Amino acid sequence: MTRSALALLSILVIVPTGAHAQADDPLVADGRALLLDVVASFGSLQRNRDPLHTRLADQQLERLRALETMPPELREKACRFLKRILEMKGREDSLYRLRVTAIRLIAKLAHEVSWAKYLARVALARKGSPMVGLDFYVERNLANLRTPAHAKWLLTGLQDSRRSIRRLVLGALARLDDPKRAAMLLPALDRLCALAGDDDKEIASRAVAVLGQIESSRVFPPLVRAVTDGSALVRLAAAQALGRRLHVPGTVPVLARLLEDTNARVREECVISFRRAKDKAIVPRLIARMSKEPLRLRAALAKTLQHLVGHGFGLDPKPWQDWLKSARAAGNLDLDRGARATPRGRYASQYYGIPVLSDRVLFILDVSRSMDYRAGLVAKSRLARAKQELTKALRGLDKKSYFGVMAFSSSPLPLQRNGLVRVSERSIKRAVKWIGQQGAQGGTNSYGALELAFDKFPKVDTIYFLSDGSPTLGRTIVQERIIQRVAKWNRLRGVRIHTIALLTGDTPAHDVWEDKQDAQRFMRALAEETGGEFLIIK
Repeated sequence: MTRSALALLSILVIVPTGAHAQADDPLVADGRALLLDVVASFGSLQRNRDPLHTRLADQQLERLRALETMPPELREKACRFLKRILEMKGREDSLYRLRVTAIRLIAKLAHEVSWAKYLARVALARKGSPMVGLDFYVERNLANLRTPAHAKWLLTGLQDSRRSIRRLVLGALARLDDPKRAAMLLPALDRLCALAGDDDKEIASRAVAVLGQIESSRVFPPLVRAVTDGSALVRLAAAQALGRRLHVPGTVPVLARLLEDTNARVREECVISFRRAKDKAIVPRLIARMSKEPLRLRAALAKTLQHLVGHGFGLDPKPWQDWLKSARAAGNLDLDRGARATPRGRYASQYYGIPVLSDRVLFILDVSRSMDYRAGLVAKSRLARAKQELTKALRGLDKKSYFGVMAFSSSPLPLQRNGLVRVSERSIKRAVKWIGQQGAQGGTNSYGALELAFDKFPKVDTIYFLSDGSPTLGRTIVQERIIQRVAKWNRLRGVRIHTIALLTGDTPAHDVWEDKQDAQRFMRALAEETGGEFLIIK
């Protein structure tokens, strides 16, 4: 065992002795044994900081989730071990993944309030610290701290003079998403209302999101003001917050103002929020938007309308308009005339079974060397299968759609360098020919492909991302860093990324072993972060 592993063990007193050992609960004893085993295993693995050993070390840390139901004393010892991981020397990418896992586990296991303060210090780490750049994950996990003392500390942070702390605690409070825990926000209501009007729009948007969780008539005025705020971030938070309050009289017409917002993501969030509505009076306004929106938003409108009226008429505006005319003539918005499940109609394109419900779509195809793997000597390679599916999807696109195609291996290679192109016989034929010319070679630069997608395709609202593995090269190969960057790029874009993990076949005996489980982990996280679907093909 290494010296660092021994140092980690030295902070734990995990083997009880004497009478106490005999009286120890068997489950607690199992927890102690698990902690000891994780510490020992981690110590031996962390000598090598290559991607494989990092993944194995991370898997060892994940075993500590089993301690969530253990007594506070044991959980505190686990947290002290995790703290040592956060403070390990070095800023290699391999350590970033382990630090993110440590943050998540501390938030789940911690008992003492000092851990909330410690995680805040981690979030505020400055250049030169090994913990710099972890604020994104601290904010997302602070809300998981379990005791009333932790919640009280978060509320005191609202009064902190540092903007960074106010942003941090507001971001955490906005993620509570639990009515019982949200009740604790009432004592801070005045402060939250004031912060909702802050000049710092990051603070204001977070405060608006928190207000949406509070059951009080006093939150309504700041939410109304947020609807007309000059920042799309604040208006987006208002759409989400008002959606939680549609049971309150007067909320529907305020939220309806955002149906005309200049930002597509704000409009979509508004449409989704109306699925909680009980009053069907909003139905005519939603139908009026059908002819004005791109396909993805029309799909959201159709789903909301079907939820409100109990039946659907697809994605084209005219059937909905005809139904509304008949319903008004009958004086009944419950009129069921030709009702049916929402069809795909002429929008029949699919990619590996996932409907292409977008007319501003980008397909990203992994053409790295491993895409040449196949299941058996006569089976098609992964790349051959992917090309076949992509060709079918392109040929099924609606003529009014715009599309783009990008291949990537060691670097990204877009077919169109000036953004999306209109679907036509010529553009599809050119794309199919280009796809057929792509061969399998190089590594997997997922970061580079995603960065180029957000940079060079500003009108895209949906991406289909197909790959067979974890990132292996590029500006960063750490999954957590890539997810963090995508979240930043996508803040107001709302691009939905559907991911297809193409994992057919086995690694050839002469080649480098591939970790299919880790590939699934990355692709699932990317889809979840952006609201997309995740599909595994084995």
